[in-house]
Amino acid sequence: MDVRLFQIDQQFPVFRANTAAARAERFDKYVCFDPDFDRLAPEVCRTIIIRLSVEYPTYFDLRMEAGGAGVLSCRLTGEILRFDREMRLTNVENVDQTAAQYRNAFDALVSQVPEDITVVALPEGKPDENVALHVTAPSHWSPGEKIGASFLQTHAPVPHFGRVAAASSALLETVRTRPPVVRFNWGIEFTDRLNLHPEPPPGTNALEWNRRSARLSDPCPVYLRVERQVLWGMESARALLFAIRVYTRPVTRLSGQERDDLRQTLQSMPEESRAYKGLPPETFTETIQYLSATAT
Repeated sequence: MDVRLFQIDQQFPVFRANTAAARAERFDKYVCFDPDFDRLAPEVCRTIIIRLSVEYPTYFDLRMEAGGAGVLSCRLTGEILRFDREMRLTNVENVDQTAAQYRNAFDALVSQVPEDITVVALPEGKPDENVALHVTAPSHWSPGEKIGASFLQTHAPVPHFGRVAAASSALLETVRTRPPVVRFNWGIEFTDRLNLHPEPPPGTNALEWNRRSARLSDPCPVYLRVERQVLWGMESARALLFAIRVYTRPVTRLSGQERDDLRQTLQSMPEESRAYKGLPPETFTETIQYLSATAT
């Protein structure tokens, strides 16, 4: 599975519903474009389409037509996406006649998968730049604040990132021409909601939306949230795809030993890292007490 760009499983309907809700709430809160994306868009969309048809032929069928146009049948959503030779979206059909109103081909394609995707441009002789973000399951950050930012600027809040910062340009250039890089990032959450954008939707209680403490009366007050992060190079386009797939696991489904391992890991973590993961002292103590009480 880790040689794939995308990981599609039985949870896909949950991700699809989350994406639809975010797009309906306010599109540009979750999906952002820089003008420089236009020149990369055809290659980005081709890359996504190829990966979908190669990795999941049961779910996606690609058919080329005369003149270089193409048709992608998406069996998970029931949508048929039509593209011209420049990878511009020309039409969307749906078996139930309720086709989504996509802004462009990139929007349509990312809406077919669980992953959030950022496109990072690597122009020769210039700083790297985030030129497109389609992120409907952010982990306490705003996509709008990351558009146009460099890899270094994007990750500046991460503790101890300075050790990586000096080599970031060389790292991205290496990834562009090498096999994809897969890493995992994890944290503790108190909800299994995918969308953790810091700005709550209209009509939502802001304190509850951004609550960062356990409610012990809940059936499961603590969750383990894991992000599978993939850097996928596009050599000829001088760009990268940065894909994030979220996995949320209730702590109640961890074994007693796993809970104890998690407790020990949190206790060994520097305070700066705990704070970055949303565990200030009071919340950290509360979480440790819960894990200790339920571990064997």
